[in-house]
Amino acid sequence: MAITESFKRAWSMVNDPSLPIDLDGVIPQDRAYVMVHRKDCEVDLTGLSSRSRAWVLKNRPDYKPGN
Repeated sequence: MAITESFKRAWSMVNDPSLPIDLDGVIPQDRAYVMVHRKDCEVDLTGLSSRSRAWVLKNRPDYKPGN
């Protein structure tokens, strides 16, 4: 399986906190990866699968849906 450009961008944002968070063009599952690992990333569940949504919600107890 090839590593996608989307995942490369997500991985870079997670591993280099000095990079700004820019999720434009990043596929939903890779956006979830960033949301879980970068606590300064705003949570946006739009377009996520139920599995990715559950993973984000489990790992971001600071996020309260509806706020």
